[in-house]
Amino acid sequence: MQSTRIHYLLLMLLALSLFSAGCFKKPPPPNPDAVRVSNARAEMAALVKTYEDRNLTAFINQFPFEFRGRQDAADLAEKDFATFTKISVAVNVDRVTLIKNEVTLYTHWEGVWVDKSGKESRDIGTLLFVYAGDGNKLKLTHLEGSNFFGKSVRRD
Repeated sequence: MQSTRIHYLLLMLLALSLFSAGCFKKPPPPNPDAVRVSNARAEMAALVKTYEDRNLTAFINQFPFEFRGRQDAADLAEKDFATFTKISVAVNVDRVTLIKNEVTLYTHWEGVWVDKSGKESRDIGTLLFVYAGDGNKLKLTHLEGSNFFGKSVRRD
């Protein structure tokens, strides 16, 4: 009877140690597609933040030199920064597609712009952010839809 208890105790300790060892395995590496999507979302958030912060240099640096429309984006943002004292834009990702090396973020946004007199102006829109590259080096290749920057030249 004593040996049965010892065997049972040893068996339980063995099972517990095997179970514990399985719990401390190194987690698997992240999925490369998930990394690309996460990085694209971070790039988009950085672009929005530099716009909200009204930082023209940082905003334009979010656009690669080869981005068609880079100067137009800079001109529109500069007009917005001269017109509005406060800018707040909420961008929500509705859908993501991955095709080869492209990540497309389908978004809708809503924003509030406050001019020097304190008057608020509101707007909404949809915008696609398209990034290309590998997981760590994504570049904005184009925007499609209604941009949140350029509010100063749009009519309410």
